[in-house]
This record gives sequence, structure tokens and C-alpha cells, in this order.
Amino acid sequence: MNHECMAEYQEKRERINRFLNENGYDAIIFGTTANFAWATCGGDSHILLDSQGGSCILLFTADKAYCIANKMDAARLKDQEIGGLPIEVISLKWFEESTVAYAMNLVSGKRIISDIPISGAELSFSAFYQLHYPLTLGEVNRYRKIGKDTENAVLAVAGFAEHGMTANDIQTKLLEEFSKRSQQITCMIIGVDDEISKYRHPLPADQKIDRALMLVLSGKRYGLNVPITRMIYFDGDVPEDIEKRYQAACTIEANTILSARPGAKFYDISMMQKKLYEQFGYANEWEEHFAGGLTGYMANDASFCTNKEAVMVNRQSFNWYVTITGVNVEETMLTSEEDGVELVTVQGIWPEKAYQAGGEEIRLPQIMVKD
Repeated sequence: MNHECMAEYQEKRERINRFLNENGYDAIIFGTTANFAWATCGGDSHILLDSQGGSCILLFTADKAYCIANKMDAARLKDQEIGGLPIEVISLKWFEESTVAYAMNLVSGKRIISDIPISGAELSFSAFYQLHYPLTLGEVNRYRKIGKDTENAVLAVAGFAEHGMTANDIQTKLLEEFSKRSQQITCMIIGVDDEISKYRHPLPADQKIDRALMLVLSGKRYGLNVPITRMIYFDGDVPEDIEKRYQAACTIEANTILSARPGAKFYDISMMQKKLYEQFGYANEWEEHFAGGLTGYMANDASFCTNKEAVMVNRQSFNWYVTITGVNVEETMLTSEEDGVELVTVQGIWPEKAYQAGGEEIRLPQIMVKD
């Protein structure tokens, strides 16, 4: 266990204790893979790829920390995911007491909050955002690495994609490229030609690429999600109406990104987006899909965008998903009082264009054209 990770853990331990004290809880239970990753500075507790639940229960009180797991998982968690962190690993035989029951017995009669449904504990996932942000400097550095790897993976797939391939061919290549970079994929939407206009969430199938390909993805490593969207056109210029829509979407995205500052209200940004949609002649398009929101240890949570009181905080991560029928744009961004706006999914390897908003400039990816 290196010093940097231990320091991050100690910072998070202090946040947990402060959260318990300020909210009147005696204990907190982390049962999801997302919050396990947060608490262990990037550890992985998953077994089933399609489940948000992890293979153990993390239980924190003001002075104790436990990882409660079945014997089949405990040794690996201790050696590979928890390492030298001061968390006691408790190994249970699978046919005896459940991990949840054991955890609840440890804090019997106490007031408990949990991120998974447990009888006797209060349930809330969004409450845990108070712990997630601001991101630590270690998390910011991990985000930069994952963002770079994510855009490189998408670029590799774009180079591979050819006219006549199917969306399933693209899916296979995506899985390969993300796997090379030790990343899981938490979202994989692949649209081909008319599907892009017909569906907001087209899933990969056997339809062959004729003119257009859209990739809406989220890679994940160390528990951190990196949503990204890219569009590719084949065999000629982008149709005029699609280009017009794409430029409108990018302008809305630029205004959104440059308005996302600590202290800004999510709701105010949503209202600005709505006005811009109308200004560009797409007044009702904002109704067709939420325009992004919080990301990090969850792929996306747009619920804050309709909350009139929710305020952005320092070192928070967002993915703004701006969609107009036929086009989508999306990046993962970090913002901080120290460094301003940073797009971790934009590193100058994709065609870009500069946009002005609020007296500032930002460069955003464009539709890639392949002959």
C-alpha cells in the first residue's frame, strides 16, 4: 500500500466520520461495487458483470471498518483490493450466516444507512454523493488516465470501422479495445444510419453500416465511469441537416460545460439548455432525453438537473449528453476552483472545432468523416 493511497483512504475515513456525525448515524454500509471502489481508493468487488452489488459488505462505524465476505471471496479481496488499508476482513462460510446478517448483528440497535436494501437500515444512494465529492487528487489523476485510454479506445474502433460492417462487428472490436486497457464497459449504445434518428438508445444488432455510425459509451476503471459519444460518417460529406444539428448540439454543450462551475445550480444550467434548444429551432428536443448530469462512481445521475436547490461543488465530474434527433454529443468533464474546466475525454486526437461561450473558448470533437 503506497503512501498516496493511504493518505486518500484517511481523507475518505474522515469524510465518513463527519457524515455519520452530522447526519446522526452510527454506521454506514457499502454494498455496491461503486461505493466499494470509492472507499478502497479504486478497489473492485464485482463478481457478476451485470450487477451493481458487490461480493462483500463494507461496514464503517466511527472507529471500526470491516469487510465481510464469504470465504470464496475474502482472500482475494484482502490481498488484491484492500491490501494494507486498515479494514478488518471477516471471512464467512457460505452456508452459515449471510454477510448482511453478520454486518447487522455487529451494529444491532444502531441507526444505519446503506446503499443497498437491508431491513433495519435506511436506504439512499444519492446521500453518498456527499462522500464522493470533491474528488481527491488521486481520483483526478486516475480520471485523466482513464479518459485518455477511453478516447484512444474509441479512436481505435473508428479506425477499424468500415462501410458494410455490422453494429455487432463494432461491438466486438469495442470490447477488445476496452479490455486491452483493463476497462469494463458500463454503457454500449451503437447506432447505425436510420437507427440514430429513430432511437435515442439503439443497441448493437446485425444492421450493416451504410453512411453513419454513432458510439455512445462509458468505460470504467477503478470504479470511475468515463462516458463519451462519437459520430462517424462514411463515403462523403456529412448531410447538411445533420451538420446543422450537430453544430447546434455542440454549441449547447459548450455553453453547458463552461457554465458548470462550483457554486452553479444544476437547474439554472438546465433552463439555459432549454432556451438554447429553442433558439436553434429545436424547441421540443430537450424533452426527448435528459442532458447529462453527475458522473463518477455512477455512469450518470440526471436527477439533480431538475432540483432547484442542488449546487455544483468543487472537483466534481459531469457528463453532458446533448442530443437532437440524428446527432449526439457527450464528454466527461472535471471542474475545480483551482484548474477550471477539464475535458478528460478530449486530447486532440479527434477532429475538433473551437466554440465560444461566456467569453471563453473550448474545443469539442466533430463528426469524423471516413472516405
